[in-house]
Amino acid sequence: MGSHGELDLQTLYNAIQTLYSDSKGISTNEKHAASAYLEEFQKSVQAWTLADQLLYQGQDLHTRYFGAQTLRTKIQSSFEELPPESHLPLRDSLLQHISNITSTTENSVVNQLCLSVAQMVLQSTTWADPFGQLLHLYSQNGVHWWPLLEVFSFIPEELNSRKLHLGDNRRKQILSQLKDVAPTILAFMKQCLSAAKSGALAQIGAPVELISIGVLNCYKSWIFMNSEVFCNDRPSEILDFAVRQLQSGRCGMRMHCVAMECICSLIEVLPQIESNSRDNNNSGVEIQSIQVELFNAILTFEEAYHNSVGDEDHEKTLNYCRIFSDYAESMVDYMIKGWRTQHYSLRSIDLVLICSGHHDYEITEMTFSFWYRLSEDLYHCHDESLNTLFRPYITRFMQSIFNQSALDEDHEGPLTPNDEFYDFRKRATELVDDLIFAVNSNGVFHDLGTQLMRPNTGWHLQEAALYHLHTVSKTIDLANREVAEPVINFVLNLRDWRHIMLRISAVRFIGGMSLWFSDHSEEYLIKALTFLANSLEAPEVSNTSGAALLNMCQLCANQIAPNHLHNLLNLLEHMDRFNVDNDAVIGLLRGVGHLIVRLSDEEFSATVRNICWAQLAPLNQLIENYNPNYQRDKKDDPSYWLDRLSALFRSTGVNSKEGQLHPCVTAICEDAWPVLSRLCDKYQADSRVMERVCRCLRYAIRAVGKHSHPLLPTLVAQLVSMYRAHHHSCFLYVGSILVDEYGSEAQCVEGLLNMLEAFYTPTIQKLSEPNGLRNNPDTVDDFYRLCSRYLQRCPLQFLKSGILLNILQLTLQGIHLDHRDANSSVFKFLSELVHQARRVKEHDIDLPVTRELVRLLLLQHGAELISACTTAVVFSLPTPLIVGACDFFYETKGFMPTEFSSWFETALKNLPNHSSVRSTPFVTLEQLSDFHSKVMSSTGAKDMSRSFKEFCRLYR
Repeated sequence: MGSHGELDLQTLYNAIQTLYSDSKGISTNEKHAASAYLEEFQKSVQAWTLADQLLYQGQDLHTRYFGAQTLRTKIQSSFEELPPESHLPLRDSLLQHISNITSTTENSVVNQLCLSVAQMVLQSTTWADPFGQLLHLYSQNGVHWWPLLEVFSFIPEELNSRKLHLGDNRRKQILSQLKDVAPTILAFMKQCLSAAKSGALAQIGAPVELISIGVLNCYKSWIFMNSEVFCNDRPSEILDFAVRQLQSGRCGMRMHCVAMECICSLIEVLPQIESNSRDNNNSGVEIQSIQVELFNAILTFEEAYHNSVGDEDHEKTLNYCRIFSDYAESMVDYMIKGWRTQHYSLRSIDLVLICSGHHDYEITEMTFSFWYRLSEDLYHCHDESLNTLFRPYITRFMQSIFNQSALDEDHEGPLTPNDEFYDFRKRATELVDDLIFAVNSNGVFHDLGTQLMRPNTGWHLQEAALYHLHTVSKTIDLANREVAEPVINFVLNLRDWRHIMLRISAVRFIGGMSLWFSDHSEEYLIKALTFLANSLEAPEVSNTSGAALLNMCQLCANQIAPNHLHNLLNLLEHMDRFNVDNDAVIGLLRGVGHLIVRLSDEEFSATVRNICWAQLAPLNQLIENYNPNYQRDKKDDPSYWLDRLSALFRSTGVNSKEGQLHPCVTAICEDAWPVLSRLCDKYQADSRVMERVCRCLRYAIRAVGKHSHPLLPTLVAQLVSMYRAHHHSCFLYVGSILVDEYGSEAQCVEGLLNMLEAFYTPTIQKLSEPNGLRNNPDTVDDFYRLCSRYLQRCPLQFLKSGILLNILQLTLQGIHLDHRDANSSVFKFLSELVHQARRVKEHDIDLPVTRELVRLLLLQHGAELISACTTAVVFSLPTPLIVGACDFFYETKGFMPTEFSSWFETALKNLPNHSSVRSTPFVTLEQLSDFHSKVMSSTGAKDMSRSFKEFCRLYR
C-alpha cells in the first residue's frame, strides 16, 4: 500500500478491492494490510475530499459504501477538522449525492449518506434552515422522497448520540427547532403516504414500498419530538396504515417491523402525552380516548399473532409479542390504580400469557419485562388485595415458565453456560424468585413436587420441576413437614438417573434444602450427605455436588461437625481417585474448612496440616520436575493445587485465643510458605501461576493475621525481587495485604515503606511506556490500592516520605483512565489522602501533624488536582466513574471549603466554552455559576455526582 503521504484514488480503489475481494489469491496478510491502510486513510484530513470523489466516481458497491461510510465517520468524529467556510460546500456535495439516489441505489449506501446529512444538520450551525431547504429541494419530486424520509428519520435518532459531542445547549436548541417544524414534517409524511396509496408514485417509478416504510420510520422517530402535534392528528392516517399492516400480517418483514416500532413508539410516548396534559390542566379525556383506541387496535392483532405462529413466521410472532408486552407494561400503573373496577387493560395480560405459552422460549422471554415491572410495583404496594387480583395471571405465567424450562427429551449431556437455553433458564428462575411473594409458594412447591413424583413422567419434565423447586424452596414454610418431606424423600430415593441433567438438578435441589436438613432428624441428614457424596463420583455431577456439600457444611455445621466430619475428611482424602473436576474438590475443601474450626486447637492444627500436605506434596514434585509446558487445570498445573490451598485457608480464618498462636500458623508458616517460596522461584515468570500463589498468600495471611510475622521479612524480600524482574501486579496486591495487617505496627513501618520505594521504580518504568497506564490497568489498580493502605494504616509516615510527591504526579495522568477498577483505585487514593485529615479518632497524637501535612500538600497541589480532576470528569470518564471523583471533591470541600471553592471556580472557568464548528456555547456563565453553587451546597458525594452528571451533558 502507498504511504500516508501518497493518498490517491487509485491506491484507495486497490485497497478496497483487496479488502472486500473473495479471491483465494489474496492472502489474509494482504487483507489485514489493506484494512490498516484504509483505517489510517479515514483518520487523515485528505479523506474528506477523496471520499467525496469515491462517491462521484464509484466503480462498484464496495467503493461507494466505503466513500459514504468515510464521510459519515468524519462528520461524526472529526467535524472540527473542517474550517467553517468548508461546511456549506460539504453540505452541497452531500445534497448532490442525495439527489443522485434512485430506487436501485444500495440500501447500505443510502443509509450512510442519509446519516451523513442528518449529522451535518445537527453539527453545523451555519446551515440556517436545513428542514426548509431539504423540503424545498426534494419534497416536490416523489423520486427523492425515500432518501429525504431517511434523513428526517435519522435526525431525532442521532440527537442524543454521545459520539457527536453536541452538548446539552446545542441539543436543546435543535430540539426546539424539531418541535417547531414537527407539523410541517408530519404534513410531508401524510403527503408521501397518500401518494403511495393512490398509485401516483408507481407511475413515476418511485420506490413505493420504501417510501411507505420511510413514512412509518419517520413517524416513530418524530413522535417523541412533539407528541402533542402527533396526538392531535386524529384520525391518524399513518397510524391507521401501521395498524392495517399488522392486522393483515401479510406485508413484508421490513414493513412489519417498522409498523411494530411505530405502535411501540406510541405506547412509549403516551405517558409523556399524559404528563403534558396534566401540566396544561387538560381534562385528559383525549388521552383516555387515544389509550382506548390503541387498546382496541392491539386486541385485533391476536388473530394475526396466531396466524404468524401457524405460518412459523418467527420474526412476526416476536413483533406481536413485543407490542403486547410493551402495552401491558405501560399500563401496569392503571391496572393497579383501577384494580377495584378491574381496568380494561387487564385484558392485555391475557395476550401476554398467550405469548408466554408459545413453544419457543425466545417468545416467552420477550414478555419478561412486563412481569418484572408488575412484580416491582406489587412488591412496593404491599397490598394483599392486589396480589389476589394478579395471582391467577402470575400462576399461569409460572406454569408456562416451568413448561418452557424443560429440555428437549432427546437432549444429550449436561446443559452448559455456553448454551443460550442455559441463560434463559437462569433468567427464568430470577423472575420466579421476584414473583413468588405474590403467590402461595407452598402451593407452587406442592404442584412442582406433584409433577416430579407423578408416575411415568418424562425425565425432562422431572428435571424441570427439580430445577424450579430449588428456587421456590427458598420461600416455603420449612416447619410444614407436609410440604417438603415427600419431595425430599422421593429425591433421596431416586435411583433411575435416565439423564445426567436429572441427577444434576436433584443434587442442586438437595443442596438448596440444607436449612431444612438442619432442623430435621439425623436420619435425613445422613441420607443427604450420602446422596451428595455418592454423586461426587459422577464427573459431570461432581461440581454441583461439591457446591451442595459446601452449602450443607455451612448451614448444618453444628449437626455435621460432631458426627460426620471424619467421613468427609476420609472422602476428601480419596477424592483424587475419582475422575472429578477440581472445582468439586474445592467445594468440599471449603465445606470441610467450615467444620474443622469447631475442633479443639490441637485437632484443628493437625487436621489443617494434613490437608495442606495433601496439596503441598504434589507441588513439591512439580518443583522438582519443572515443566513450563504444563496442561492448564490438570494435575501438572501448579494452579490446580494452589486453588485448593486457597479454598482451605479462605475457610479457616478464626480468632485465636489471647496469648496463643493461631492453630493454622504451623501449617502456613512452616509447611506451606517454604513450598510456596520455592514455587515462586521456579515459576516467577508465569503470571498465571503467580496470580494463584498471591491469592493463596492473601487467604493465608488473612487467616492468621499478625501471627504470620515469621514469614514477613523473607516474603517482602522475595516480592520485591520478583516484581523488579517480572512486574506482575499481583505482587503489589500481596504488598497491600501486608500493609493492611502490619502497617499499624511501629516496628514494621520502616520496612514496609522501603517495600513501597522498591515497588515504585519498576512501576513507574512500566507505566511510563507509551500508553503504559491504559495498557496496564491491573498495575494501576493494585499500585494505588497499595498506596491507599499506607494512608489508612500509617498515614503520618507515608505523608512524610519523599515518594508521595512522585505518586501525585503519576496520579494526574491516572485520573483520566476510563478503566473502572483502575480509575476507582486512583480516586480512592486521593479521597483517602484528604480523609486522613478529616477523620476523628480519640487519643491520636499524630492527627494534628497529619492534618497540617495534608493542608500544606493541598495548598501546593490542590488547584492542579482539582483542575485535572474536573477536566477528567467532564471529558474523559464514563458516567459510572464520576462518583469516585466526587468522593475526592467532597472530602476536599469538607476539609478546605474556602480553598476548594476558589480552586473549583477556576477549574470551571478554564473549561473550553466554544466548539470551533458551532456558535452555540457549551455552557453559559449562568450555568457555570449554578453548577458551582450546587456542588458547594451538596450534602454528600452521591448528591454531588448527580450535579456533575447533569453538568457533563453540556459537553457530551
